[in-house]
Amino acid sequence: MDQVRPEVIEPGRLYSTAEARSRLRLGPVAWRTLVRSGLPVSRLGKGSYVYADDLIEAIRQQRKEPAPCG
Repeated sequence: MDQVRPEVIEPGRLYSTAEARSRLRLGPVAWRTLVRSGLPVSRLGKGSYVYADDLIEAIRQQRKEPAPCG
């Protein structure tokens, strides 16, 4: 059986937020947590985009922060 795996986020690239969320398999709550913790999201027209380097750094910061209680 072939297991579906998340795709890679390549440094130096620009991703639509939908593609970034899909590649990382992030639901709305996890995505909102990253944005609230400071992930810069650029809006252009009807779309929104994130730089891979910013996304990678935001995930690194999440790993360093203590998990919320309760």
